[in-house]
Amino acid sequence: MTFFKLFLMAFGVASVVYLPVIYRFVTEGIIYSGNGDGFKQMMPFQRFLYEHFTHFSSFYDVSFGLGGDYFTDLSYYYSTSPVMYLNFIFVALGQWLFHLDPSQLTFWAGNQIFTAFFKCMVTFIVTYGMLREFHLRGKYRFIGAFLFSASSVLYYFNFTWSFFGDILIYLPLSIWGIERFCKQRKVGLFILGVSLTLFSNFYFSYYESIALGGYLIYRMIFQHPYDTLSRWKKLFLLIPATFLSFCIASIGFVSGVRSFLNNDRSLNQIFISPIIDFSQKYHIFSNGFYITLTFIVLVALFSFKLYRYYYFKMFAIMTWLILIGALSPYFDSFFNGFSAPQRRWVYLLALSTSVLLALWLKHFTELTLKDYLKALSPLLVLAVATALFSRGAMWWMCVAILILIILGIISWRYRTRANMLMSIVIILFVVQQFILLINYHTNNIANYQSTITDMHAPMYHSGPLQNKINHITSSQHPLDRLDYMDTYAINAGMIYRFNGVALYSSIFDGNILDYYDKQMQINMEYDSNSTYRLLGNRANQYALWGVKNRITQAPDNNLPFGMKIQDTIKDGQTVWEHSRNTLNYPAAHLTTKVFDARELKSPLDREQAMLQGVVMKDATPNTHFKANPNLLSDATVTTRNAQLLGNKLKVTDNDGGINLQLPKAINQKYKDYYIELDVELLEPNQPHYLDVDDFHQRRSKLDYQYRRFVTPVTIRVPVKDTIQIKLKEGTYRFQMKGIYGENYQTLQKAQHDVQPVNVSRHPRRLGVTMSPQKDSYLVLPIPYREGLYAEVNGEKRAVQQGNGILSVVPVQKGEHKLSVYYALPYWPLLLILTVIGLIGAWGYRRWLRKTNNNNHTK
Repeated sequence: MTFFKLFLMAFGVASVVYLPVIYRFVTEGIIYSGNGDGFKQMMPFQRFLYEHFTHFSSFYDVSFGLGGDYFTDLSYYYSTSPVMYLNFIFVALGQWLFHLDPSQLTFWAGNQIFTAFFKCMVTFIVTYGMLREFHLRGKYRFIGAFLFSASSVLYYFNFTWSFFGDILIYLPLSIWGIERFCKQRKVGLFILGVSLTLFSNFYFSYYESIALGGYLIYRMIFQHPYDTLSRWKKLFLLIPATFLSFCIASIGFVSGVRSFLNNDRSLNQIFISPIIDFSQKYHIFSNGFYITLTFIVLVALFSFKLYRYYYFKMFAIMTWLILIGALSPYFDSFFNGFSAPQRRWVYLLALSTSVLLALWLKHFTELTLKDYLKALSPLLVLAVATALFSRGAMWWMCVAILILIILGIISWRYRTRANMLMSIVIILFVVQQFILLINYHTNNIANYQSTITDMHAPMYHSGPLQNKINHITSSQHPLDRLDYMDTYAINAGMIYRFNGVALYSSIFDGNILDYYDKQMQINMEYDSNSTYRLLGNRANQYALWGVKNRITQAPDNNLPFGMKIQDTIKDGQTVWEHSRNTLNYPAAHLTTKVFDARELKSPLDREQAMLQGVVMKDATPNTHFKANPNLLSDATVTTRNAQLLGNKLKVTDNDGGINLQLPKAINQKYKDYYIELDVELLEPNQPHYLDVDDFHQRRSKLDYQYRRFVTPVTIRVPVKDTIQIKLKEGTYRFQMKGIYGENYQTLQKAQHDVQPVNVSRHPRRLGVTMSPQKDSYLVLPIPYREGLYAEVNGEKRAVQQGNGILSVVPVQKGEHKLSVYYALPYWPLLLILTVIGLIGAWGYRRWLRKTNNNNHTK
């Protein structure tokens, strides 16, 4: 078959899968991306990466949350995805030739369909190539490739987390490579498949290592008649090939591993049941959420007569093992790195069953009517279970029954016409899968979809708010930040394009969470992993990070000191208040003061020391810090609709809890209090909250798998005669650890004491103009990352971590120009490894072919 015919076939398959998606998008504006992570992460990340890659920007960007290495941190998503690189090339060509506008988020909504369509085609082509190794030809080869590339898993992955769809390409490509190696000693395709997997995603690599390891073990134990290598030679010769694949993929793989190691994802301790609960989402053969398969797979599995065929037996055993494993969440946990159970291994089941059905159809005429009827018997149990427990649209079953009837006719008396009838069966399989995907979409996907109109909703991307933000950022300095985030549009900085103070991503630098949770005890208003957000409404934190503007939904009842409301923004019924920082503290500045971290006893102490100077491990302290007094002993603590016994607080009504009162003389000294609390719900297991006056934190159920419990937390509240700590009804562990008063004299004085510098922002560097009068420290409000370095007069200088996680550079008197750059750690070594891997793969491939030819000659 020519490639053009194969291309047309793949295009037809992708059309079967995605024509309904395209129709819904064109006629109703329905987006093929989830209204959760699709809107919050996938589309914003894609646009962010496209704009940075096409402008050849530094891999470190100050607008990536608080700032950071987006190439490393987004390697779990798209930054190391070869498929996404191809997509970016197509987008760039479209932008150049057809004047497409990828600057609009709505463009990326349409691009989701284009990318999914393309990946479906590639998945079909690669699987079609793989199936040749299993001695499948013609219509049987087609249906095997079709069932996998049109599976509900591909549809689900590309809709929910589109980068997961890449692995459906890499798995059959790698298996194709193993088969060619075992039979022909050709290793190039194996190296290509493994290299792409390793480079693309370290998470994929873990899945693939399990899948391919199991596949190779089977191929070693059970030799195929056409194998040209002995059992152990398969292993010994693939070890160098795997090593060369790692070398080729080292830049992507090492970046992914570093992102995983740098991440801090403290998981909630949850109970894992040994057996699934058999709820609707687990109904694999009727209407499952994770995967829906035709029940004809069961008929193939029970066709034991065909187990005499090598590949049929192999894929039947694989399918049985996966189906047995699917009964336990421990199987899910195993594939998720022994972490919280996640059913993302279903693509393995999709492939094994697709190949199994193709082989079953090929050998079907060898089954007698008696064999066929025996194989049908399990469907009686499934039919009863489906009638009793499964719900939703399952019209595809009608086609499946028709297929079984025609197959029964073939096994009964029409074997001479089997070829023609089998062609009809193949067509019906296509129809069945088409209807199955429509049913799957209705049952499992429709509830999570949104429209183009939703992308302009106030809670996501408001036009009037965008205009206001554009006006604000047009007059900002390069490192100035804006505090705005909606609970739906957490990555608002990417969506609206501004330097923000929030990020929602499964992986980012764990030092930021250490800063939030331990050093500064910033309460993030939501106890969840995968995010950091806002700065606890603290004026001192605003100063340290250069927050000059703030936008919140009206009314803003928790305005930090120094912020003054300027105006309001309206979009329909939604109203925001915009406030501006009246304090002129220069977040980028020079200072000569060095404080001893051991003298800093509370988050307030640390904030005040960092405002005046630097706190660093390797710097010699030259300034003494007087710790702020803990006012807890002066406070009067009383209960309100609650009972406090030791450290156990029983709240008898919602909003019950604790009243705090301090003497009037103390209240007059301060503007705000920093209240340090240890609060944890003990029972019941429920969504709950922690309110301190106007501060609100929503807290998850105790068994929520993404819950991130942090204690103690420090909450900033304005001084009042009576401060109320309000909790939901329940029993809590409760301890007041400290109350500290802040009058902001340190902040007001520091804004005049530290020396401001001018910062300019360029695609690949930050430029700093300064005039140090003595040896000083340059403090920049960007998180320190390994790979940052400075240049002064053409000489490299280390960027150090100080003031928590800020970047600090020692400078000398008389130095006026400094540039800050970022280089991916170890990139020279990784580049050398890539070159070695490419050259080594070429040489190893030639050596294997040469030795194979010599063996044939002998």
